[in-house]
Amino acid sequence: MWKNGDIDQLIREGRMIQQRIGRSRKIEPPNKAKIFAKLVMEGQIKAAVRYLSDNDSKGLLPLSDDVMEQLQEKHPEPQEARLRSLLFGPIGDIPDCLYHQIDGEMIRDAALRTKGSGGPLGVDSTGFKRILGCKSFKSSSTSLCDALATVTRNLGTEYIAPLATCRLIPLLTKSKVRCD
Repeated sequence: MWKNGDIDQLIREGRMIQQRIGRSRKIEPPNKAKIFAKLVMEGQIKAAVRYLSDNDSKGLLPLSDDVMEQLQEKHPEPQEARLRSLLFGPIGDIPDCLYHQIDGEMIRDAALRTKGSGGPLGVDSTGFKRILGCKSFKSSSTSLCDALATVTRNLGTEYIAPLATCRLIPLLTKSKVRCD
């Protein structure tokens, strides 16, 4: 049809094919019971419960006076340290050279040995093993391992003021406003 210049017929045929493809591709909602059972059978109990939970994060909450008030309630004024919470005596200094040995391969090896549930990101150890150790991601997993190694070295060798000042981040969730 293209060689004969019958463009209208070609377009009609293409539209008919697209209509059939659109009808046959019904996206069904995931079977929650099946996914939950699969996670439980894999021993990922926290991930299964989190899957059923309605408290999924929906991003950052825009700052308003009410949100700032909630954050200030959750972050009281600093107090003097209590005597029993202080360390006495010499504290061993860890040389920076130990942190400089951390590289992407060390991060990958640690991730492959990790067991447990998800942390703040919601990714459990199986997810990290896949992301950081799977060859199908090609150079992306290697780049991520290298980036995590850089962050780890920086946390061990540098003073990072935002971490020390305990900044709170307001999150928008499905069910309610949550300030963490």
